[in-house]
Amino acid sequence: MDHADMNIRVCVLIVLLLPACVRASQVWWEGEKPAETNFPSRSDFLASTFPDARDQLSGGDWLSSSGPRRGDELFANYNVTVPADGTYDLWTRKFWQHGPFRWRFAEQPWKDCGRDIALADTTPLRTNVCANWVFLGSVTLKQGQTRFELRLLAAPGEATTAAFDCFLLTDQPFVPNGKLMPGQRIGKADEGYFGL
Repeated sequence: MDHADMNIRVCVLIVLLLPACVRASQVWWEGEKPAETNFPSRSDFLASTFPDARDQLSGGDWLSSSGPRRGDELFANYNVTVPADGTYDLWTRKFWQHGPFRWRFAEQPWKDCGRDIALADTTPLRTNVCANWVFLGSVTLKQGQTRFELRLLAAPGEATTAAFDCFLLTDQPFVPNGKLMPGQRIGKADEGYFGL
């Protein structure tokens, strides 16, 4: 194969793959920035309790709670703009298997995330505190703004230990890697090597 043939094949491959790249839709939102919440302003798991590792959180913070439930169930509501009609995978990065919760978009049926949820990765933050990506399931949404709501499942008197770093809706395969967004690279490399 000569040089010209190789260039033609590379160009054809780029043209074939480009539409798939253009069609990718995703939405990322930060757990610590709800539109409305009754999570406490103080908890045992604030990012300030691990100052040397808080940069391992997306945005450097998360929404957290601790202690027993003393009143209404804890909730957080977020305004999410869906880029296109479609079916999306929903992921969240949270504090280990703590904080079972239910979630939904707008008026869709509630879905539960229990304590037995599979962890896709682990980022240590301090002793016995880590952030983990978990897959919550697939959801069909319409283009435009919608409400995402979560509510902790802790009954009165039960522990409200929980923390949420960020959430991701994506219509493409996602491989969790710490706080990195899909397609984001760490930009670090040993001398003589390309950054990842």
